This record gives sequence, C-alpha cells and structure tokens, in this order.
Amino acid sequence: MKKIKIGETEYEQAETAEDLSIKRYADLKQYLIYKETGVAVPKLIDTIKGFIQGFDNESKSEMLITLHNYFTGLKQAEDKSDADQMMFALITFEKDEDRTKFDETFAKSKLEKWNKDGLTQRVVEDSVVNFIKASSTHFASFL
Repeated sequence: MKKIKIGETEYEQAETAEDLSIKRYADLKQYLIYKETGVAVPKLIDTIKGFIQGFDNESKSEMLITLHNYFTGLKQAEDKSDADQMMFALITFEKDEDRTKFDETFAKSKLEKWNKDGLTQRVVEDSVVNFIKASSTHFASFL
C-alpha cells in the first residue's frame, strides 16, 4: 500500500493486485473490460449472444441490428461513469472502508467528495496506469 493525498486528507492506495481482496480484484477486472471496450460487461455479453444467435439463424439483418445496437451503446455514456475513476475509487481507501468488498454507490460518493477536494483526472489516470503496470502479470489477458 502507498499513501496518496487528496486535498488535505491522506488515503491508502493499493499498488498492485496483490493488495486487493479477491472480491475487489474481480470487480476491477470488469472495469478493465469496460475501459478497453467502452461497454459494461453485461451489455457486452448480451451483444455477443445476439450476434451469435443471428449467425446461427443465418440472419444477416439480426447480426447487423446487434452490431448497430453495440455501436450505439459505445457512443452513449450510460451513467456518465468513467472506468478510470471507478478503478481509482476501487484501489483508494477511506480510513474505515471495508476493503473486502466494493460498493459502486459508495465509490461514486467517494469520487464526489474527492472532486470537491480537488482530485484531478490526471491524478486518477496516473494512479490507475501505475497500478495496471505494476499488476501487469495479473491482467495480461486484458492488456
């Protein structure tokens, strides 16, 4: 763990995947997929299933509709959530935070608080990139 200062408060931050609980690690992998594809995992699974179904039915129109829906999904920010920001919240801990699980609602409230305290996207991205690089052996299939 390392220390990171946001505003006047110092927080602990995971340096590598080894610092995360198994639950947080699994959640982080979903955000990595979201970061790489621009689509949340459930939506990505639905898209792939739809495309396979169209292929099995030999329906070019069904495959085209599925791909069009996927394309539309890529262009829309469903909940205005940023994968880097969510990963930052996942690897950065409040003093009494439960480190064994990840709560997206709580993560968003941390980000809102840190935004008011002056957190910048550059700090977020630098922290996430450094974490991913340090954990690269764990995420080799995503990178």
